[in-house]
Amino acid sequence: MKTPEIILPKRIAILREQPDQDVKVKNEEFSLYFANFIHPIYPWHDIVVECEYGKNLGHCWRINDYPSDVDEFDLTVKIYDECGEVAVQKKTVIELYDQDITAPFKIVCIGDSFTHHMIYPAHMQNRLKNVFTCGTRSYDGHVFGEGRGGWSYETYFSRHSLEKGERGPLKWTSPFLFPKEIAGKDYFGDMEHYEASQEENRSTCCFNGFEFSKIKEGQYYHKHGKLYTSNNELVADSVEWEFNFKKYLKKNGIENLDAVSLLMGANDLYPYAYEGAKESVSKYIKNIKTFIKAIKDADENIAVIINLPIPGSEQAAFAKTYGCDASYKAYNYKMREGAKAILAEFEDMEGVYICPMAHAFDAENGFDKTSMRANLYCDNQVEIKDDTVHPNPNGYRQMGDALAGTVEKIRHRRK
Repeated sequence: MKTPEIILPKRIAILREQPDQDVKVKNEEFSLYFANFIHPIYPWHDIVVECEYGKNLGHCWRINDYPSDVDEFDLTVKIYDECGEVAVQKKTVIELYDQDITAPFKIVCIGDSFTHHMIYPAHMQNRLKNVFTCGTRSYDGHVFGEGRGGWSYETYFSRHSLEKGERGPLKWTSPFLFPKEIAGKDYFGDMEHYEASQEENRSTCCFNGFEFSKIKEGQYYHKHGKLYTSNNELVADSVEWEFNFKKYLKKNGIENLDAVSLLMGANDLYPYAYEGAKESVSKYIKNIKTFIKAIKDADENIAVIINLPIPGSEQAAFAKTYGCDASYKAYNYKMREGAKAILAEFEDMEGVYICPMAHAFDAENGFDKTSMRANLYCDNQVEIKDDTVHPNPNGYRQMGDALAGTVEKIRHRRK
């Protein structure tokens, strides 16, 4: 029988509620959901939390009454077996941060469909003072980011042209890819992407949120594998591409960037099966290192936040989408293996911060639900989760709260 693992960072940063509010308008709550960071949990296990603050609610540890006289405290999770023996235990330190920093803070949130939806970056930005999200995509002109549904790290490293599908142009081009010999501000981008993102396609999932200005005199553009000047003169029949975060910042006029948040995993660790887990996790970690290097090459002072990947919903939702081709338990296994590898590789790296976004997410209530007949002969309705991996707005808000705590930690370190 496998001994349970407790997958916890050494330190967890959370927001502290503003004290002495005469009319309470800003509430804080932070939870650590046991099922998201302890595995396996057997029915006879007793999960005990040793902590001076918060409550052990059985399925999670939760704090919503914050001490004002300490800035951090220990939290130890112990798992007792059926014989009353401690099977495993692990300690973390909970760090409390007041929301009292007013200096501007710029952050780029990069990810797949979780970030594409923009809900958790928006929630994080709205929770904190003078935090500004940056990126090439925005739905409201207020919250910006780099979210691409269905993408992995590999896609960000390689997608320089649009893909084609039955319904026309699909997906996007990577904002971090540039012709090697062209300066960032001098590269307009992929012309097909620009043309496809005009008014007729702007409401589609693929192109909603992109606002492109027209090409400027002296810029270069890419089309059908070739490089052209702004006057449509052919410069090169082929292009040597490079993944370059510094050029991205220059092209988009992003100055004095403070942090980059990375939330990936769902597509990097696909397919959702146990086979090949070791290889996919190894590639996942390698690609995170590539991203970190590119960011630090641009500016070593930019903090990198790695968010632990979010668990999936339940088998009924996976069956609705994949039939018999995917297991939600296999999906969650890969997310846990990815989280373990992130902690092992990056937790002690200078300038890198781990956000326990997955641990703070309520996987039971953080997904929309629907109902179905129990079976052909029974009219009873059974409630099931409606999506394999994408949270509902409340789930996204919990993710945003977790990110806000990590952002505020970085801000306090820099004040």
